Amino acid sequence: MTTFQDIFKSSFLENVNSVSLLDMLLALALAFGLGMFIFLVYKKTFSGVMYSSSFGVTLIALTMITTIQEPCSREQILNAAEELRQALAEAEDMYLDGTEAEQQIN
Repeated sequence: MTTFQDIFKSSFLENVNSVSLLDMLLALALAFGLGMFIFLVYKKTFSGVMYSSSFGVTLIALTMITTIQEPCSREQILNAAEELRQALAEAEDMYLDGTEAEQQIN
């Protein structure tokens, strides 16, 4: 389980700085527009008994929250992929070393 201390020990804060302020503002504006579109589709197509405008606001908020969270996740995914690649390379090296040792014995 990840704690707040683990997050602050990792490069989480460094990853936040890897996205420029202009890029983040542009992404948030686009997310707001997309959220508004989803909200309007919900409003036009809703056919139930009780229409909930607060649910529509939640749809907009979710698109914006996801937009803020995504760049940090992307960095974590890239770091995990790099660690996996290194682990696979080490495993391959160990396998090849074991195969060479076995051939020398025979």
